[in-house]
Amino acid sequence: MRIGISMSSTSAAGGFAAPVGNTLYGASPKIAADPNSVRPYASPDGRYAAPQNGRYVPPARVSTLPKLSREARASYPEAARRAGIEGQVVLRLRVNDKGDVIEARVVESAGHGFDESALAAVKQFKFQPGTLDGAAVMTDITYTYTFLLD
Repeated sequence: MRIGISMSSTSAAGGFAAPVGNTLYGASPKIAADPNSVRPYASPDGRYAAPQNGRYVPPARVSTLPKLSREARASYPEAARRAGIEGQVVLRLRVNDKGDVIEARVVESAGHGFDESALAAVKQFKFQPGTLDGAAVMTDITYTYTFLLD
């Protein structure tokens, strides 16, 4: 089923109609589609589609956030070790409904090779997934990876 709108504007000098989005032209169907035939929208190039890694729920709406169950140790960047530099990298992780990190990006950089090392490590982490009303969901968390010299 397609739903559409037509936006129009009228002024003293005249008016016009401007179609917007997936505008429905003509009459709407008299009979609804069979619910079993309806599929989530996906663009032909695959860029826009329903999530394949579980239902996404924003962090503010989940019942419980993901909990770390297995951590991978990041390698300390050798140049930073020689220079005696320590650092913290703040990351945004997307954890799917299986507890896997499917996306990771740096929110606050520490430089000196810490960012790349932290990103490589967190992609190997395993979490207990976040939940919404008892069901596992995909959500985002903020994670800080701290590098300390031994």
